[in-house]
Order: sequence, then C-alpha cells, then structure tokens
Amino acid sequence: MHRGPPAAGVAPSGDLAEFAAGIVESLPDPVAVLDREGRFRAANAAFCRTFGLSAAAAGREPDAGSAAAELGARLREALEGRTHLAEHLIAQALPGAGRRFLRVTARPLGGADRADGLTLVTLTDVTEQRRAEAALDRYRRELERSNAALQEFADVASHDLREPMRKVLTFGDRLRAKFGSVLGPEGNDYLERALNAARRMQGLIDALLDYSRVSIRPEAFQPVDLNRVAQEVLRDLEVRTAELDADVAVGPLPVIHADPLQMRQLFQNLLANSLKFHRPEVRPTLRVDATCRADVVELRFRDNGIGFDDKDRERIFGAFQRLHPRSRYEGNGIGLALCRRIAERHGGTIAASGAPGLGATFIVTLPLEHTPPASITEDSP
Repeated sequence: MHRGPPAAGVAPSGDLAEFAAGIVESLPDPVAVLDREGRFRAANAAFCRTFGLSAAAAGREPDAGSAAAELGARLREALEGRTHLAEHLIAQALPGAGRRFLRVTARPLGGADRADGLTLVTLTDVTEQRRAEAALDRYRRELERSNAALQEFADVASHDLREPMRKVLTFGDRLRAKFGSVLGPEGNDYLERALNAARRMQGLIDALLDYSRVSIRPEAFQPVDLNRVAQEVLRDLEVRTAELDADVAVGPLPVIHADPLQMRQLFQNLLANSLKFHRPEVRPTLRVDATCRADVVELRFRDNGIGFDDKDRERIFGAFQRLHPRSRYEGNGIGLALCRRIAERHGGTIAASGAPGLGATFIVTLPLEHTPPASITEDSP
C-alpha cells in the first residue's frame, strides 16, 4: 500500500502488517484510509490509478477540486454522525473515465472509539451494472407498452373477428334450414364446406386469443391445487373419455404457486391431446404423476397413443405445426405451443419424448413457488 507520513497506530508492525499491506495492494478495487477531515492518508495502487494519483501523492492531502478531494468531502459528509457506510452509492467524475457510479463501503479502523478517527474505504465501480439495469428498465417499460398494444389488438380482434364469423355461421345455418332442398346435393356440399371453414376460423381466432393472453392478460399467481385442476379438466372431458373407454389415472399432485386459469389450460390441452391421438382399436391409457425435487415439480403426462418421431419433439411445440392432415385429426396447431408458453411464463419448461406407435410422454417442470422479480432502480444514486 502506498503510504504517506506514518500515523501512530494505523497498522501493526512486523510481518503481519506487511502481509496485510500486500493483500490490500493486490486488490483490484480501490481501497484507501480516510481521516476525519476527509483526507486520504493511504491508498492502494487501484485507488491511485482510478483517481489519477501518483504513489508519492497518495498519502498527501489531495489538490483542491480534484476527484480525490471531491470524494473525500462527500464521504466525510456521508459519515457525519455515523461510523459505517454499507453499499452507499455515489456518482463521481473520474480522471479520463467520466462520470462513474461507485459503491462505497466504509468502516472505522480499530473501532469507532479510536482517537485518530481513521476509516477504511473500499470502492467498487458499478457503472456497467447500473447501465445494464437502466437498459433493462427501459426494455421493461417498452415491453409493458407493447403488451398494452397487444391487449388492445386482442380486444379488437375478439370483437371484430368473432362477430363476422358468428354471423357467417348463423346465416349459413338459416340458409341450409330454409333452402337446403332448393340447393340440392351439390349446393349443400358447398355450403357445408363453407360452414366448416368458418368454424375452423372461429376456433383459430379463439386459440390465437388464448395464446396471446398468456402474457398480456395473466392472472395473479396464487396457491393452486393441481389435484383439483386435474379433476375439473377430467370432468370436462368425461364424455370423450367415456366414448373411448379411456383408462385415466392421476397420481397425487402438489399445490404450487401459479396462475390457476393457465394451469387449467395446460392440463386441458395435454389431456385432450392424448385422447385425440389415441391408436384405433386400442384402449387409450393416460397417466399423470408428479415428482417434487428441491424447489420444482416435474409433471409427467404419459399415453399409449400413436406417438411421434423423435426428430419432431421440438417441432410439435411450434404454433400452427401439424404432423398429421386435418382430415385425420382436427385441431388448429396451437395447443402445444400454448402449453410451452404457459410453462415458460411460470419460469418452467416442457419437453416431449415418444416413438411411432408407442405413445408419448410430456414432461412439464414448474417452480413450486414463484418469486416476482425485484424492482429496478432509476439510473441515479
């Protein structure tokens, strides 16, 4: 450590003092000793480099108006009536570096009752961290504005796109009821195709709105009993389950911190997906179980359906991705994409494995608890 005139009692003598001084000298952060007048009595090499001081000047009273003098005055003011500073943030102009943010930690040397009033000061440059926080905060605000615009679009789409489809279906049904006999077989076939297309469009609009609302109109996270969610979804699917004579078993599931509506959507899509892609002439078997480890739960949805080729395990989660023609399996290609978006919104993941003719397994990993991110401070000390 670069030292000025020795001060009585500043440091112990002998090998231990040299060892301690060597440690301080090698530190990458600026370290200095400040007296009660705000003068730096000693400083390490990092402090000298940061404040443009020579080794000889490190122990002398800094020039008036210099960065070191300004810092000393500010620290003396901050320490007035106090003995410690912890994580104190200041903005300081440094020679050749411009305005930088410095995090200051200060503690008295040898105890607060020492007559010489010397204080050990450690500085950490957190400018880049502050800039990153400011950029993240700007991005967050921009994302909020973007989400607000998307929500407005979803509201408009909900009304302006659904209403025309509803009218097409309504008047198409009336046309068939009143003039079906006049249209003849060919005319009725054309009309049915048009109505089917309108129904698919209506379903696609609803699916897209569900997909967009995962992020732009989420519910608050709260304790959700996944056992109850599974049973409610199975009640909704009981007609289809009975038609297929499906064997469905749900193991004990935990209570997690989540969006209840989105958990219901997740179970609805995965269970309905397993029922839809069953093998003909084979009794569908569905199993849902959970494994809790550390702070996450791993949900497994297993079936004995038609499965899929392993090379498609990522493709199936893409929006509008279909592995089979619509003539064989109905759907709009949004369901699994929605599941992935829900899992990611909860800080989790979803993955799939399977083989043709051997069924599929969907693994959803979710945190048991959800901690909202800490707020970001403004770019000022």
